[in-house]
Amino acid sequence: MLGICAAAPGLASPQADFSVDVKVVSMVAVVRDKQGRLAGGLQQEDFAIEEDGHPQPITYFLSRNELPLMIGLLVDTSFSQWKVLNQEHAASIVFLNEVLRDVDRAFVGTFDANLKMIQEPTSSRSDLENSLRQIPTGTTSKAPVYGTVLFDAVYRSAEVVMKRVQGRHAVILLTDGVDSGSVRSEAAAIEACLRTETAIYSICISDEAAYGAPLIGRGGRGGIGPASDGEGTLKHLSEKTGGGFFVVSPQLTLEQIFKTISDELRSQYNIGYAAPGGKPGFHKVRVIAKRPGLKVRTREGYYSGG
Repeated sequence: MLGICAAAPGLASPQADFSVDVKVVSMVAVVRDKQGRLAGGLQQEDFAIEEDGHPQPITYFLSRNELPLMIGLLVDTSFSQWKVLNQEHAASIVFLNEVLRDVDRAFVGTFDANLKMIQEPTSSRSDLENSLRQIPTGTTSKAPVYGTVLFDAVYRSAEVVMKRVQGRHAVILLTDGVDSGSVRSEAAAIEACLRTETAIYSICISDEAAYGAPLIGRGGRGGIGPASDGEGTLKHLSEKTGGGFFVVSPQLTLEQIFKTISDELRSQYNIGYAAPGGKPGFHKVRVIAKRPGLKVRTREGYYSGG
């Protein structure tokens, strides 16, 4: 099971209180132009924020997000992933080596019919690399496991790990997107991510994708479903939480996807405002780029209260 991890000492969070009664809402945003390129060099005056449809004054702005980053790498080890795990190992090692700075940390977990923490949060690249090598692959003698508790893996990563660590939070999912047995629902997983400001970067990959054939989503408990099943789930998780969604194909390799994610994590804007208060519950937030042709991606909003 994914274990409880101690909070990282000395990591500062942008979401703080100006006073006992004023909460600052921090929105991490990725901005791209019409050609899909990352838009750098924007300033505070290039943005506007609305909460529940009402404009809010921006109280702080970081054009280059240097806040500490916690990355969770969650690897689907169920039967549908058996033949792509070797490919995932090599690409994941390169990605973590490139994206992590000295102030950043990462953890590695696996999920099939069960959850397992392979590596607790660490800044050691060698420990992370060794943990990835511990994940069984199709070349090992271990029998494949049927069942995928995807939503439980996302929920526990947010609630058990990210909740106790300040800074930026991102979870990388390597899976075909099909859940077959989670206790938690997709909605509960998304809410946990919104409450802990955790962005989900979903990478849809399966045996079929690895060998260049069409990706077939598996609905229910191992039955064949529509092609959009797994992809739709992963896209929804990413859109709601402000992360990214990708499908591995011969035209878009896993290495290229990891490079895109790495570039995004280094190019985020951090925009904050004082929450206006009101009823506890979910508040929808919209971050707007004032310059024409720019598109902002961020999480859907935040929860106030318990």
